[in-house]
Amino acid sequence: MRLIVAILILLSLQATAQYEAFTYQGLLLDDQSAALENVDVEFIVTILADNNQQDIFYRESHLTTTDGNGSIAFNVGQGIGLQGSFSAIDWLGATPLMQVEYDLNDNKGLRNLGTQTFSSVLFCINSRYVTCSDGPDGPQGPEGPQGPQAAAGASGQTGLRGPTGSLGVPGNPVMERLSIPPTAPEIGLIYLDDGTNRYDNLPGFRYYDGTDWIDLG
Repeated sequence: MRLIVAILILLSLQATAQYEAFTYQGLLLDDQSAALENVDVEFIVTILADNNQQDIFYRESHLTTTDGNGSIAFNVGQGIGLQGSFSAIDWLGATPLMQVEYDLNDNKGLRNLGTQTFSSVLFCINSRYVTCSDGPDGPQGPEGPQGPQAAAGASGQTGLRGPTGSLGVPGNPVMERLSIPPTAPEIGLIYLDDGTNRYDNLPGFRYYDGTDWIDLG
């Protein structure tokens, strides 16, 4: 059996900005490339600081079932926590890696899909540092003090205007559409095609499985 996956395509951000997640999607096929329908699968997702797999930021479990097309989808950050805290991941201190394992409950244990480096577009879920939209206006500066009272009943001088507040953090850049696939791709690489290389001639994502580019969605 094999699993074709497409990660980091969708962001699922809650409006409170206090808890974030991102969507992991995949397609489960058998050895004849037929979809495995209505199969129970457990996924273990681990966010790592580096390839040595010693420094683990976060680890969680997801119990899910494929649909009639063999597809799965779940939100990383909203699973059953096994280690660490999703909100404590240091997204900007290093370039985190994600390791995904899955179990088909066939007594063969966990299968490791390896690790993948996050795309920079994912960092916008960490609202402590950056934002996915235009930054908010800076706060209004304080009003200046009232000038001293003039002699003989004259009005005092107008106070100085307070300083302008600082600008908000700029939004994250939009992913560029490419007409030519990236050269020397690694397994698991995904890019946004402008439709030149897709079968439907429409803009969309493409995934590299180690041999060929595969249209997604």
